[in-house]
Amino acid sequence: QAPLQFSVTRWAQDPFALGACSEIQSPDATCDDREICGATEGTVLFAGEATILGHVGAQCTHGALLSGAAAALKLYHRVAPLVPGESAEEHRKAQVAASLFGGDGPLDLNVDTLVDVLLGGNSAMEQ
Repeated sequence: QAPLQFSVTRWAQDPFALGACSEIQSPDATCDDREICGATEGTVLFAGEATILGHVGAQCTHGALLSGAAAALKLYHRVAPLVPGESAEEHRKAQVAASLFGGDGPLDLNVDTLVDVLLGGNSAMEQ
């Protein structure tokens, strides 16, 4: 069956990307180099496959997704601390966000819970 929609990207012709990618291409690159690429600069957080330590997700779309999720959660915890008087819904969302960290996956993410949340599953929401 043919897809209902699709999009083709030509990075070499994209005036914003100009064929670029965020992956470190040097064969001599180390985890230290990746850690530097993903280091927070003041209030700016970085994400992308170049920020994944080790070989889990480097040069891969899922690496970009995982690092983006980790950066979003870090930002969420910075701007939405638990405060007295928060609504039950706000508290539940904070609990779900907290449950996504502390796993044994890349960037200390609980990958199973993250995938469940991204796919609209209910198991993380019911905890």
